[in-house]
Amino acid sequence: MKKLLRYWLLLTGIICLLSGCSGTDGTSDASEGNGQSTDTAAVNTQTASDLDVSPEDYEGKDYHFDTDYQSFFFMPNIAKGEAGYYYWEENDERLYYYDTATAQSVVLCNKADCTHDDDTCNAYFNAAKKENQDVFCKTYIQYYDGAVYVTGYDPKGNVNLYRVAADGSSCDKYMCLFKQNMMSPYGNSQIIDFTYPEVCIHRGYVYFINNMETTSKIYRMKMGSETSEVIYENTGLRPAVYRIKPYGDQIYFQAGNFEDDTYIDIEGGVYAYDPDTEKVSLYKESAISPYLFYKDDLYYSASDGIYHYDKEEEQDEKVLDTEKNNADFMMINDQIVVYLDEDSNMFVCDLETDSTHTIDGDGITTCLFGDGHFMFAEGYKEGDASGLYAIKFSDLLRASEWTNITDMSNGN
Repeated sequence: MKKLLRYWLLLTGIICLLSGCSGTDGTSDASEGNGQSTDTAAVNTQTASDLDVSPEDYEGKDYHFDTDYQSFFFMPNIAKGEAGYYYWEENDERLYYYDTATAQSVVLCNKADCTHDDDTCNAYFNAAKKENQDVFCKTYIQYYDGAVYVTGYDPKGNVNLYRVAADGSSCDKYMCLFKQNMMSPYGNSQIIDFTYPEVCIHRGYVYFINNMETTSKIYRMKMGSETSEVIYENTGLRPAVYRIKPYGDQIYFQAGNFEDDTYIDIEGGVYAYDPDTEKVSLYKESAISPYLFYKDDLYYSASDGIYHYDKEEEQDEKVLDTEKNNADFMMINDQIVVYLDEDSNMFVCDLETDSTHTIDGDGITTCLFGDGHFMFAEGYKEGDASGLYAIKFSDLLRASEWTNITDMSNGN
């Protein structure tokens, strides 16, 4: 029970949102006075039309679209494709594609004259949840080398990586990551208390954490292989490993140990795995909440704000005081930072003027952040269909709410 509770805390980000989490270690107050006002007036140093945003800043100088994990998304519920975005719809069993050229969402099915309303449609996953069928995970999707990858498990307990054709024409079991023990009163036909792994593909390898193990490990497998290797194991008391984020030629992740059996406060940091040397090193101590790399530098959320870590100087500088402890956040550019409060309201903060523009989070359940072109979120507004919501980056300084782009579909 403690093991499942620990994973639940990690997956939902609770450990990052509680004020009891430890913050920074030896942080600098050089930028004190950069606290943001609660004024909701639009940011006045840039207009929406000239907001300077470079997607390459989030991807890194060495980014390769076909082979690199898209770490700029906060959660892997969405994937950028060649000309649009693949995504799971929160309350739907179909896989969707948002075409940026037509500004339309369609179910991912290439069948002529398909009505898309039953499990004969290629876009349906877990359609009937029938016995002896594979069950798919709706919290992971990734575009890699011309195909879309998802995870799930089969009736034998094999947790698999599945390859879906980019046009939705096929879905094939690609490789088995591991076998899960099965405990079922129904003839061993289903898995009880199953928790999906954390998975990502990067430059020829799939990395994953089996969250059902009593110890916390990160595995890697060559794409298409049958054998795995452990690249990191946390052997301490009450261990945790979470938030794998490949970036460039390094595999970053967070690891630490909970202080007691409440599984709330954790001591840990950001680690880096080098695939060339096969060595793991501590990159930044005490960074245990949401983090990202922007222009190849580490930014992370703490109990009192958002920090920039200079690895070369081994120094922290506070970028922003936030109204929420350990906030989910994203760098827009060197001047504009966005973060969320507990009600999913988004604060667009200008670091130079200390002004803040607020975007209403009503109905938003999970913000996935974005890639420099669009900001995405999952949600369900009252009187509105559930779906994927979006804001163009060019509209961040003037938007007042999110737009449901699933509801704008022409094929569902």
